[in-house]
Parts: sequence; C-alpha cells; structure tokens
Amino acid sequence: MKKPTIAYRILKGFVNLLVSALIKVNVTGRENFDKKKQYIIVANHTSWLDALLLIAKLPGTYQVALLAEAASAYQMKLIKLLIEKGDLNIIGIDRADQISRMKGLRLSVKMAREGYSVIILPEGRINPDDSNLYPFYTGVFFTAVQTGLEILPVYMRGLSKIYFRRRINMNFGTPIVVKKGDDINEVAIRTYKHLLNNVQPEKPINRRKKIKYDLTRAFLGDMASPPDNTEQMIADGRTSENLFKTLNQSTKAKFVYEEE
Repeated sequence: MKKPTIAYRILKGFVNLLVSALIKVNVTGRENFDKKKQYIIVANHTSWLDALLLIAKLPGTYQVALLAEAASAYQMKLIKLLIEKGDLNIIGIDRADQISRMKGLRLSVKMAREGYSVIILPEGRINPDDSNLYPFYTGVFFTAVQTGLEILPVYMRGLSKIYFRRRINMNFGTPIVVKKGDDINEVAIRTYKHLLNNVQPEKPINRRKKIKYDLTRAFLGDMASPPDNTEQMIADGRTSENLFKTLNQSTKAKFVYEEE
C-alpha cells in the first residue's frame, strides 16, 4: 500500500478542518476497513463535497487517487494548485470521449498496482436523491477486476444540500471481495445492491428554518437530468458521449479554466 506523503497529510488535515468547520459529520462503520489494506473505494454521489468528505474521513494511512470528470471545478487555478501541492492524484476523464475514458481506466489500474487506493463514484453524475442510486457505469469497476482489490463501499446522506452546520451521515460498509477476471457487470450489480441495502445509513435530521450561505451549487456546472432507467442497476455507457458533451462545455465556461 502506498504510504501518504507529508504534502498529502497536510492537505488531508486542511480538508478535514474545512469539512468539520462547515458541516457536522457522523461517521459509522470504521471497524469495517483495515487501515493497512488497500481498497477500491466506491461511494454514492450526491454533491461536489463527496470527494472532499472521503479524503477527510478515510484513514491517514491511505494515499488515494480519485477518478473524476476532467471538466470539473478542480481545474480552477487555485484549486488545481492546492491539489498539485498536496500530492492528490486526480485521474481526469472526459465522459464524452471514449478514448479518454479508456485511458483514465488504464491509469487507474496502473495507480492501483502502484499501491494507491482509488476513489470511484460509479453513478457518473450527481444524484440529489440520496435515498436511492442512479444506475452504475460498469467501466469504473474495471480497476477492481483487473487488480483483484477489495471494494470498500461508502454511503453518504445529507449532502444534497450544503450549508453551515448541516448534519451528514456517512457509513463504511463491509468490503466486497473481488477476484481478478470476475465479470464486471456482476461486480457492479453486487456493489449496487450492497450499497443500497446494507450500507445506506439513516437520513440525518436537519431542522434549520433559515439557511445562510447555501453552497449546494457553488462548485457545480449544469446538472444532468435524471436517467430514464433509474430502476435499473446498470447504465448504458453508449449514451455517455451525447449526455455529457454539452454539460462539459457549460462547466468549462462557468469556471473559466485553461485546458493543458
């Protein structure tokens, strides 16, 4: 397992302080992960804060890599500088480009083999309904099947709205054993069912009447509309290019960053 660098530990500490100052996080299931073990970390996706919360609350013994959309707010100059200085590895993929997706998946396998725990959000888009899951894109499970690493499932509730002192519930589930060469669809379905039925925590109680400094959409581009097949567990990857092409352009325009 890749040991975290000093720069990453500093970044993690900063993120933890930032998250703790903004929201109240109740974390359960810590006993389900081995701090000395490498995982593919799979979580639901309800907010731009998901990845930060995972970085903040995962054990300090982990050095992680994050599989993420290339057209995102993290490309803003200041945020990108913090990421680079903090040794946070972002595996950027363009969901609207098949070649980019394949390169990103191969890189995630490479980094996993180098000892990084890889964070993956298989819904592929933000789902404001944290009581359910959008269909999973199966390609992201390529990393687990290629490496045979166990999947550590994480479910977060309460992040559909982000404001000062909002309560969030975050639960780590029991790991899912994966063997090299396992069927990708089968692993995706098993993970989907486990997350939804066994890992999902209770909905946090938030009774604030006045909400100041609502940051729900602060770092988001246009939201993708809900998929037509929300009752299915597997998404149709062939629709990704048309779905995300326009969204990516609007995100780039909103955050005005320069591509390399």
